[in-house]
Amino acid sequence: GGGGEGGGGGGGGREEVREGAWAAEWAKETKSGGLVDAIAGAMFYDEGEAYIKAAQEHLPEIQVDLAPILLTLPKSAEGKFDAPSVRYALHHYFVRHHGWRLKGLDPLGERWNSSSNVVVLERMPSAVRAEIERPLADHGLNAHDVAALGMTLKYLIHREGHKKLRAAFRASGLRLDAPIPEEAGVKMLESYMAAFLLGRDLSKVTIEQREVMLREVPELYPGWPLARNFTRRLL
Repeated sequence: GGGGEGGGGGGGGREEVREGAWAAEWAKETKSGGLVDAIAGAMFYDEGEAYIKAAQEHLPEIQVDLAPILLTLPKSAEGKFDAPSVRYALHHYFVRHHGWRLKGLDPLGERWNSSSNVVVLERMPSAVRAEIERPLADHGLNAHDVAALGMTLKYLIHREGHKKLRAAFRASGLRLDAPIPEEAGVKMLESYMAAFLLGRDLSKVTIEQREVMLREVPELYPGWPLARNFTRRLL
């Protein structure tokens, strides 16, 4: 599957990427600005500040991780990658490094010679999405901005996960700033997992509704025993 293809490079390939002859050219594209600043400017101030900090921390590593696959993809005379190539590169990055298959990036069934937009962008805030779709539709993204897009998706996924985890605390009657009894913590994480599997919004779930959800999930999701055991092993 996608994971096997993505993992073919191995650790040695990554070291070659770090020290290859093209490293100077790659470094030219790591300067500040570009897509990162455009996206940050489309966010509210506090959110944009947190996003910039995440970019400073994670973007260089994502650039290195993406470099091997980008070197194999076609690009324009200006060094830009079109939308299909961007989807392809990011799909392999997320499968290989995170085990994630993001809807709209999975190449199965996709026409990779098409010019369609990256569907996963539909989950982004509209102002942020516009900053990404505009260059994709025009001339494409350079290597630095492909990495910036990957970092942005990762940032938004983590942000959504944190939001859902806070909702799980509230639905369980727990405080974020207080110690949690072990059994209460287990039940809170099971609530988080059950809501994720069933597509429920925990921010709209009362403690009583949470209890009903936990009673119903074994019937609605046959794989619940495995998911529950996985959750408990995390503790």
